[in-house]
Formats: sequence, C-alpha cells, structure tokens
Amino acid sequence: MMMVRSRRRRPTRQFLEPAKTPVSEENQDTYWSGCLIVAEIIIESPQVRTLRLISPEGGSIPFHFLPGQYIDVEAAIDGETYHRSYSISSSARRIDCLDITVKREPHGLVSPWLCDAVKPGDRLNIRGPFGQFTFTGTEAQSVVLVGAGVGITPFVSMIRTLLDDAWKGEVHALFGFRNREEALFLEEMESLAATFPTLNLHLTWSKPESRKLRPKGRITPRLIRKTIPRWRDRLYYLCGPLDMMDHVRSDLVWRGVPVDRVLTEAFAPPPRDESLGGEFKITFQRFGVEITSEQGESLLETATRAGVMMDFSCLSGTCGLCQARLVEGDVEMMADDALRPEDIERGEILTCQAFPKSPCVIDA
Repeated sequence: MMMVRSRRRRPTRQFLEPAKTPVSEENQDTYWSGCLIVAEIIIESPQVRTLRLISPEGGSIPFHFLPGQYIDVEAAIDGETYHRSYSISSSARRIDCLDITVKREPHGLVSPWLCDAVKPGDRLNIRGPFGQFTFTGTEAQSVVLVGAGVGITPFVSMIRTLLDDAWKGEVHALFGFRNREEALFLEEMESLAATFPTLNLHLTWSKPESRKLRPKGRITPRLIRKTIPRWRDRLYYLCGPLDMMDHVRSDLVWRGVPVDRVLTEAFAPPPRDESLGGEFKITFQRFGVEITSEQGESLLETATRAGVMMDFSCLSGTCGLCQARLVEGDVEMMADDALRPEDIERGEILTCQAFPKSPCVIDA
C-alpha cells in the first residue's frame, strides 16, 4: 500500500504545442542534453546578466521549448560539479539563440560564477527544457502575469512569444521592482506596451528613487484588485518571492478565482520543515540498497547518503528530474508542481520533496 500527501499543490497542465515550433507527443517528457556556446553577455542591471547561448554547430538551437520553461546549467567550480535551473527569457520563436537571465545571489555559488567568471566563447553543458509553467495563448483569451524582480523572466519569454505570434488575446503584466535601476527589461516592455494595445504593463516600486514613480509598494492582493479589470475572470501566473505568491494566491482563491486558474512558479525550494520524515527503512529497489532515513531528510537526500545516484536539478519540485515511483509506503511532499494527475495515479513522487512517514520501497 502506498500513500502520498502534498502540502502545496499547484494545478498541473499538459504541455501545449506552440503554433510554429511543435513538440511531438512522444518527446514531451524528454529533454535535450549537450553543450551550447555563450555568444554574448548582456548587463540587465547591476546584479543581473542575460547569457545568450548558441549552437556550437551554428544554425538553430537543437531543441524547442515552450514560453515559461527553463534549462538546467552545469557548473564546474573548484573541482566540484553543480547544477542550477534558470528560466529562458527569449522568445520561443527565436530559434537562432536562447537567452537565460541570471541574478547574482550574494551568497550563491553558481550565479556569481555565471555572472562574473563565464565569458563569451565559453561552453556550457545544459539539459532541458523543463517545466509546466507555460503559456502559449491557447489556454485562455486573457492572462495576468504577476512577477517581482528576476521572477519576471519566464513572463518576458511569454510576452515576446505571444507578440511574435501576433496573439489577439489580452495580457496584463503586473511587475514589481525596487527602483528603475533594478527594473529588468523595462525599456523593452514599455516600448512593447506602447506598440501593442493587447499588452497592458502595470508597475509598482518598493523603494523608488523618485517620488514620480507610482504606485509605491510591493505586489499585494489589493493592488491586483485595483489594477486588473474584471480580475475574477482571469487566468493568473505568479512568479517571485514565496510569501508574495502564497499571499496573492490564497487571496484570489478565497475571493472566488478557481484554484486551477492561479498557477505559481518557485525559484527556490519551499522552507524546510525539520519535523518531517523520521527514522524508517527505505529500500531503493533497483539498486538493491536499504538504508534508514533520518529526521528532516528528504528521500533524495537519503538516496544520496546511501550512494544511490538519482538525477535532480531544481530541488523545488518543478523540474521533475528526481521523479520516482513509490512502490510501498507513506510519504508527505512539500510540493508536487512537476507531477501531472496521471503521474500521481501511478504512484510517482518527487524525491526531493518527499519525506517518509513509514518504511518505503522506491522504484529506483
């Protein structure tokens, strides 16, 4: 018997095919792995860089992606290999290159390496694309994109793609920044909003350098209700700080927006709850390994400690690389964004988010 409980569940959707770069049904759940060359590094703000990647062979990027998806980047630093996930910010219709936008985290390891050490001409090993946080224009006739800081990067890809497709629907983009110096893609977004009447750009500033910048403050449910016309009837995508997303999502659902019309993307793992898990016998069936889990330890961490090498990348429950089938046992998951309903029916879990509540057998 198996049982899976999830603390935070975002409604998942099937990948939808874009109009000009179709992804066939048989390869929707696969990803490309290989090397791309850094062709250009664009300074977006003092702490943010866009890396423009091209194929070593020239011509088209060797895979298609949907707007809102991301890739996994491998970094070799001081003899160790690390993996981090970064959203694609370029249009899905631009096939000659692929952009990722990276914020230099002050206590990070990979982001400073990408922003400061990587140079044009360098090669990066990547995997992807991943993610179901996608919007292609077929899901609804209008959409609200709510993002703060570097959290707007998947929305930039969505907006660029929709406008390249001459999409007839209505886009409301509500973006929050500290000030204009740190506002990413601001000139481009303002120019696009002035050119395309279907794009409505709304900005808010938490620490503006000028009194002329209005409104002042962070993104809140009240600001959404004041800014977005007919706000109850929209499809929402949220990306940014976890507390902002949780607050906005809870308020929208409480006020009557259907839960499956408020989608979120987390750039960081959910806060750890050290009370989860416990000491249970965990069996990794394919490897023939048994080990006792520890308090506060995810099944992925248990596997790593046991020498069971499982694939992973995001550690936030969105990429799906650590997915495995729970054969027996009871687990609780902090997030299950990468799982579709049919995955859950088969007993699939995300080992980076799964904490055992009983002895477990994993098909890994």
